[in-house]
Amino acid sequence: MKKNKGFNFEVASQSAGEDNPLNSVLRQTLAAGTLNQQLQQVQSQLQAQAQQKQQQQQQQQQQQQQQQQQQQQQQQQQQQQQQMPLTLNAANLAALNQMARNQLNANSQREFTGITCSHV
Repeated sequence: MKKNKGFNFEVASQSAGEDNPLNSVLRQTLAAGTLNQQLQQVQSQLQAQAQQKQQQQQQQQQQQQQQQQQQQQQQQQQQQQQQMPLTLNAANLAALNQMARNQLNANSQREFTGITCSHV
């Protein structure tokens, strides 16, 4: 008796030159079983490789997105840094204009008071 995959197969023994048809069927069945196992292994390996490739692509996409975000942040920071001095310059210019007006007003009031005082 030969045991295979939970089934009992009786292998008939015949003379050396002849092969029992049952033995041939058993060999084919065993060969088909091992082929199925090999196919399943290859299939699972291919699936694993496909998953790895997909994960790598996702990681690359994430890295590219992070790089793009960093570049955008850097560009925004550069723009803000470039705009800041302009804003400060405009504020300084406005303050200088106000100081000049105040100075002109003060001078004109002195002159006006000086004229009235001298003619009185």
